[in-house]
Amino acid sequence: MQLQNAQVSPVGLERGLEELENAGRVLVREQFCGDPHLEGADLRIVALIKGGDADNDALASAVADIDSVWQRWLTEYLSNHRCG
Repeated sequence: MQLQNAQVSPVGLERGLEELENAGRVLVREQFCGDPHLEGADLRIVALIKGGDADNDALASAVADIDSVWQRWLTEYLSNHRCG
């Protein structure tokens, strides 16, 4: 919804993410949740590579940021999700 309000197209978003990732400015990771209600959902998380440099420390920090966001999201989702 926020992307629609900002008039960002899915194609534009994909292109932008790809450009940023190829430039080493962000790390994009796909996540997985076995819940059938999330089948087909885009569970990617994007993190800035801090310092603008894709060295090991910057990548490790981006991975840690993604893991932190994923764990918080997954915990909240599973604590509020009820299957019929």
